[in-house]
Amino acid sequence: MIYFNHLSEYIPSIDIWSIGCIFAEVLTGKPLFSGKSVVHQLDLITDLHGTPSADIISGVRNEKARKYLTDMKKKSPVPFTKKFQKADLLALRLLQRLWLIRTSKDWPRLRGEIDTTLGDYFAERKIWC
Repeated sequence: MIYFNHLSEYIPSIDIWSIGCIFAEVLTGKPLFSGKSVVHQLDLITDLHGTPSADIISGVRNEKARKYLTDMKKKSPVPFTKKFQKADLLALRLLQRLWLIRTSKDWPRLRGEIDTTLGDYFAERKIWC
């Protein structure tokens, strides 16, 4: 989880981002970020999500990863509608919420948004948890 490597404390965002990865794999039926090395993994993540902001990069503790991301050619994110063409809008909305990069101060506010989005997604499919 290179995006969360900079956090000095555990926050649920780390697990939520991972759930987003698993959900994306369910949507596509195949592994999403199956990198063969750390660099390859970073390339796969940034190919989809775009280059992280300078704020995120500055917080990456691993010096080599931070330098690689800093020197990386700027990449734009791929629209989820293009990457996950068979997914419906509720699934894409859920995925977008799960993959938000959060800090500990953002978490309480964004947790409610995720809860609402999960409720919408499962209620529409009449799946009750």
